[in-house]
Amino acid sequence: MSTTSIPAADHRPASWWGRLPAWLLRALGTVLAPVATFWIGRMDSLWPPSVAMLLAIAVFVLGATSVVLLEIRSRLDARESKNRHQQLEASHQERMQSQEGLVDRLGESVGEVVNRIGAVMVQPEPERRSQFKVINELIARNLLGVLATRHVSGRVVLYRLDSTLALEAVVSSGRLDQPRRFEPDTPRWFAVKEFLLSGQPLICNDVNNPSERPEHWNGTASGYEAFVACPVVIDDEAFGMLTFDVPQTGSLDRNDANALVIFAGLAACAANLVQDS
Repeated sequence: MSTTSIPAADHRPASWWGRLPAWLLRALGTVLAPVATFWIGRMDSLWPPSVAMLLAIAVFVLGATSVVLLEIRSRLDARESKNRHQQLEASHQERMQSQEGLVDRLGESVGEVVNRIGAVMVQPEPERRSQFKVINELIARNLLGVLATRHVSGRVVLYRLDSTLALEAVVSSGRLDQPRRFEPDTPRWFAVKEFLLSGQPLICNDVNNPSERPEHWNGTASGYEAFVACPVVIDDEAFGMLTFDVPQTGSLDRNDANALVIFAGLAACAANLVQDS
């Protein structure tokens, strides 16, 4: 289920009188009616009786109209307030359903990976190595399935440091865009190295916004506008990183980062089974 947002209510007044202050409408209704009554008795000496009567009626109608407009405005305000409350309630329910779907899917997906790792643990080392890529593919596929409850067109990539210390994509799941390699001793590589040593997940919700993206970020942004990444660490040493990117800006949050932290831990556990002594 993709994340959606409920359109904001249209708060523009239906007409010009909707912009009038309530106190002005109330004043017109409470003051003009008595004034009209007073004029009926006092203006005979200033104008002919027919003119005075018409003026008094006009003032009276204006006052009565202001009272009616005030009542209509009050009802419209109450209706608008009710609509806003309903929209907020619907938005809250959608977030709760998305959260519940994430938790349910997370439990199933993590359990499947843990069971596979447990089965590999009892095998001899050669068989462990042959199963390493299979486990990594399962991690990427299941993580994508978890996050697909909240996002569409996402991509999961698992990177690993090779013997030259380049960061190479070993597994990807989702969109078919090819992830770029992080070449050693480049500004982009030093930036990701600092991130890996931090051990903390990173959320970037707009790669085109300099204040959002990491320093020295130089990705291709092929097919994505936002990403979340988490280091894969074994015994306090960086082994690689796990990333998830999406084509929508502003759609990633801490729940996505937490899911990556869990699966990065599983990737580290799988790597620890096959790494050289």
